[in-house]
Amino acid sequence: MLGGTLAVAGLTWREAWRYRLWLVPVLAAAVVWAFVGHAATAEAGDATRLLTAIASAAAGFCGLLLAALVPAQQLTRDIEQRIVLTAFPKPLPRLGWLLGRWLGSLLIAGACMALVALAGAAAVSWRAGGIPTLRAAVPASAVFRLTALGEAVPLPHGVVRLAGPAGDGVRWTFSGLDPAADDYEILVQAQVSSLDADIVESVPVQVAVLLPDGRQQPLLLDPRSPYGRPPPDASMPNANAWLANRSSERRSLANDWARFALPPGSIDRQGQLTVQLTRLDPRSLLQLGREQAVLARPAGPLPLHALRAVLAELATPAVIAAAALAVGAIAGLPVAALAAFTLAFAGHALWTVHEVLSWNEMSRPLTRLLDLLVRLVPDFAVTGQGTRLASGEAVGWAEVGRAWAAVLPHLAALLLLGWWMLARRQV
Repeated sequence: MLGGTLAVAGLTWREAWRYRLWLVPVLAAAVVWAFVGHAATAEAGDATRLLTAIASAAAGFCGLLLAALVPAQQLTRDIEQRIVLTAFPKPLPRLGWLLGRWLGSLLIAGACMALVALAGAAAVSWRAGGIPTLRAAVPASAVFRLTALGEAVPLPHGVVRLAGPAGDGVRWTFSGLDPAADDYEILVQAQVSSLDADIVESVPVQVAVLLPDGRQQPLLLDPRSPYGRPPPDASMPNANAWLANRSSERRSLANDWARFALPPGSIDRQGQLTVQLTRLDPRSLLQLGREQAVLARPAGPLPLHALRAVLAELATPAVIAAAALAVGAIAGLPVAALAAFTLAFAGHALWTVHEVLSWNEMSRPLTRLLDLLVRLVPDFAVTGQGTRLASGEAVGWAEVGRAWAAVLPHLAALLLLGWWMLARRQV
């Protein structure tokens, strides 16, 4: 069956090429490059994030469009024109034919998404003046509040507000690191304000690392870090960073974090690292937690991670293509395409259903119906990687595996349903 399945997949590819579906990713790539001129007026960091988000959205749209239309059109045509009458008597079962159409559609969607993603990476590199290097971020394993007397108190909720006399701070601990690595960076950000309700542009702090021998060594701010630089009138002694207010939505590793180079020998033999931030201005108020410090290291150029993001986001078109085949086995092209697009829109809007359920103001039947919808419809938000790319964070193979694992039950159920529907037809 494997040979026949691959043959049908190749046939699906050739038919799509004959219908000039390659024009879809070409037009999408042209749209991405059309935004380069608009992004030229923005700052470099904002422009690269905008272009990355646009390229990711365009690639995802191409994948959904092709995954919904290609398998539905080809399978319904095979049934209506009785092409399957010549295929099924041969040693190719219905499941092999169905999987071939699904695999071929997935290859088409993936190739088009990769083309748009690479075009977006080229646009971002052109706007940034070079190919950006993404970072792999390691979260802290533990966080402690550091009192002015030097006492470290665990934070059960992971967030603390620092106010009052200066000298208090936060201490982060990282575990499972490579002691021999010399390319780690410490990234820190904070939510800041003033106790006297004045407008605060930045707050002076000292970020230091605790060496294995017990000494405390202040870190040097990366000169290329746009966040954390001292203002022109800075005069606070011992400060090595001035943190401006950053909310949880500002997560760009390249622009919204103060970057510090980690000196050699900072990681002990057990692979642990301790970093602490000390508040120096008694008039300032800082809100810090576990997520306000990460350990990062270079993880490769943007095009490499853009292709990995395509592999992760391809999980969504895989489900859409399976749904189009399942419905196309019993209905025509319009119904199959409508069902596929409806599933795509519902899977991307499940967050609204969760928000509605949290209100607890609906009738019991409606609540049960929405709860059933949440359980049956796959959540496509977990497969998207555009936010990670826009924030400069690397996309690893673990993200690809998690994206496919999240939709695997729905994918298997839809393919089995399509096979069952196709087996019940008198063809």
